Amino acid sequence: MIAKLEDIIEARIEARDPSTPPERLFAITQSGDHEIREAAAYNPNAPLALLYELWREFPGGYFENPVVPLLQVSDPRLVLNMPADTLIAVISQRLASPGLLERASRHRQREVRQAVARHPNSPPEILVQMGRGYYFYEDVAANPGTPAAYLEELQIHPWVSVRLALCDNAALPEAVRARLLEDEEPAVRARAAGHW
Repeated sequence: MIAKLEDIIEARIEARDPSTPPERLFAITQSGDHEIREAAAYNPNAPLALLYELWREFPGGYFENPVVPLLQVSDPRLVLNMPADTLIAVISQRLASPGLLERASRHRQREVRQAVARHPNSPPEILVQMGRGYYFYEDVAANPGTPAAYLEELQIHPWVSVRLALCDNAALPEAVRARLLEDEEPAVRARAAGHW
């Protein structure tokens, strides 16, 4: 444990130093000091298990840590092997690229795939796949990145919740919104009218 202020200051410097040994990085992050933990999330010498833990708290470290491209080359399944809660924190960031989201769409955990279905940077073809193959109809219906042709398919979906989600899509084509204004379900008509 780190007890004195001088020790905390020294540990913060060590956490930023890429030459700090992995064992030391692990030890100093156990102090719970926010600045130490955040700096270690960006440190390329931190052990992968520690990075997974820290990226859950500081997901920006994934995008700025210079070791990530090397990790991806050495383990092409890096994203698929990442713990679900860490990956959700990472892909929930605006910096999440379409390529990262495409890889995350194949994660074994449903919650990760659902986060992909909700992300505005998800590739359109992945959104359609998520809607058709994984049953994330509501998430895909509300996503402004979903292709208009698929939104047109969803306007006649048998689930009211899907048609309600369509009404919340900021990029909904006018023709689809017009169809929802005539929906058989009063709640759908009301929500579509509220967004008209």
